[in-house]
Amino acid sequence: MSLALMSPDKTPACRTRKRKRAISTDTPPQFWDNLSRKWLTPRALQELDRRTIWPVAAPIPPDRSGLKEQHSIQLKRFARHGGPSLRDLRAYPGLETKNLSVRIMSSSQSRAGSGTNSPSTSSRTTLRTKKNSAYDACFEQHLIDNCIYPEGYNTEPDNLDEIKERLAQPRPSLSPSSFTRETFLEFKRKNRDAVTEAEVMGNVFPIIKGNANIPSGHNRPFGNLAPLTDGTLVDPKPDFYDGSRPIELDRHVRNELGPHIAPSRRLTAPLLPNFSMEAKGPDGSAAVAKRQACYDGAIGARAMHSLQSFGEDGETYDGNAHTITSTYQSGTGCLKLYTIHLTRSAGSGTSPEYHMTQLGGWDVTDSHKQFCEGAGAFRNARDWAKEQRDEAIAMVNKKVIERHLRD
Repeated sequence: MSLALMSPDKTPACRTRKRKRAISTDTPPQFWDNLSRKWLTPRALQELDRRTIWPVAAPIPPDRSGLKEQHSIQLKRFARHGGPSLRDLRAYPGLETKNLSVRIMSSSQSRAGSGTNSPSTSSRTTLRTKKNSAYDACFEQHLIDNCIYPEGYNTEPDNLDEIKERLAQPRPSLSPSSFTRETFLEFKRKNRDAVTEAEVMGNVFPIIKGNANIPSGHNRPFGNLAPLTDGTLVDPKPDFYDGSRPIELDRHVRNELGPHIAPSRRLTAPLLPNFSMEAKGPDGSAAVAKRQACYDGAIGARAMHSLQSFGEDGETYDGNAHTITSTYQSGTGCLKLYTIHLTRSAGSGTSPEYHMTQLGGWDVTDSHKQFCEGAGAFRNARDWAKEQRDEAIAMVNKKVIERHLRD
């Protein structure tokens, strides 16, 4: 099967140094088969190679072990002489030395350095390659094909103005007397010194989020959830998310809705992740962070929708947003907040549509005022999301009690 490719929009290259966030590129073939458009990304090229250049070799029969050994010797000899020639490739730039660490020690150098006539260890070559992000343009195309629309599709929730008004409310913890200009300058220094995503989350983000007593999780894979699309996407893993304590929700409801509301199998992990955040270091990609935030937010919106529809005849759509997702990039100091809300499918499908809408953006490193406005909106958003969870949980628990009384 051919794999047609298109060039994606130009976005900053993601050069994050956080190796723990490296994501496997072993994407199932059906992911590519179902894409309406294939974008020219490293992952797409790898899949193209897999289908056209790297055919699976036929297994060697057990009784031909001698032939197998002969092939092995030939392959080793071929590799020692440099492998296949790349001279006929057009516009081939050669190996990038910044991603290649080569250590070559000839037999003469080995003998000279060691002072012995020990056999040469031949040439040693160590290649360091960087895993490609799974959150590329093809990932975004997959979301769109499955009715999960990034910001910019102009379908806004009915309570958008209400949410924005709530985010703009002042917070005493960010008053001039509580959060001084000296504290702001200290924040800027920590933001400047944070060169990795882990440092952003450990040193910078706590100043933005404040000290609210809200159950939360950090960099925790959502491995207990039912797939949001067709099961070919990586599990979401937000850098930060808020939820509710499992004990707050009726046990029978937790068991029935678990694959939609419980991100982790841990009994104490927060449920209903309707507030999340993705951070990037100075070299991180804002486009990748936004795709991750859209994915995280859709997971949270589905959780809230499942809870609100519990015990109802059919799906419940009120046109409002009950989930907020956000991004922060330390290089630009840009903090952004978005909502994700569901609507009925506009086509013949039965799956709902997810819509991402921007609430606002702030350069929190620009000035003391900008920081207070951005951090205040972020903290207000966390409180608002908690109120949405508390209201939905109280409503469902009441339904369960009323059902028991009727029975």
